[in-house]
Amino acid sequence: MLKELIAARRQKLILIVAPSSVLTNWQREFSTWGAFRVGIYHGSAESRAAAVQSILHGTAEIMLTTYDTFRYRTAQECTLLCF
Repeated sequence: MLKELIAARRQKLILIVAPSSVLTNWQREFSTWGAFRVGIYHGSAESRAAAVQSILHGTAEIMLTTYDTFRYRTAQECTLLCF
């Protein structure tokens, strides 16, 4: 089912891995200089799950995360973030 959801996603996801200290700066810059839908894959399990849902539903074009969060993600999340 996961592969079908990913295949059905028409747009590509841009993943930006940055230090946690600048995630909000990146988010603010995207909202200032464009009409991008940005998600943050960082923080609590609930907020990461919400970010994954935004990927599945196509409501995020750009996903911001930190190196450590990206490194320790689950296999399902890896499939969503990497493809």
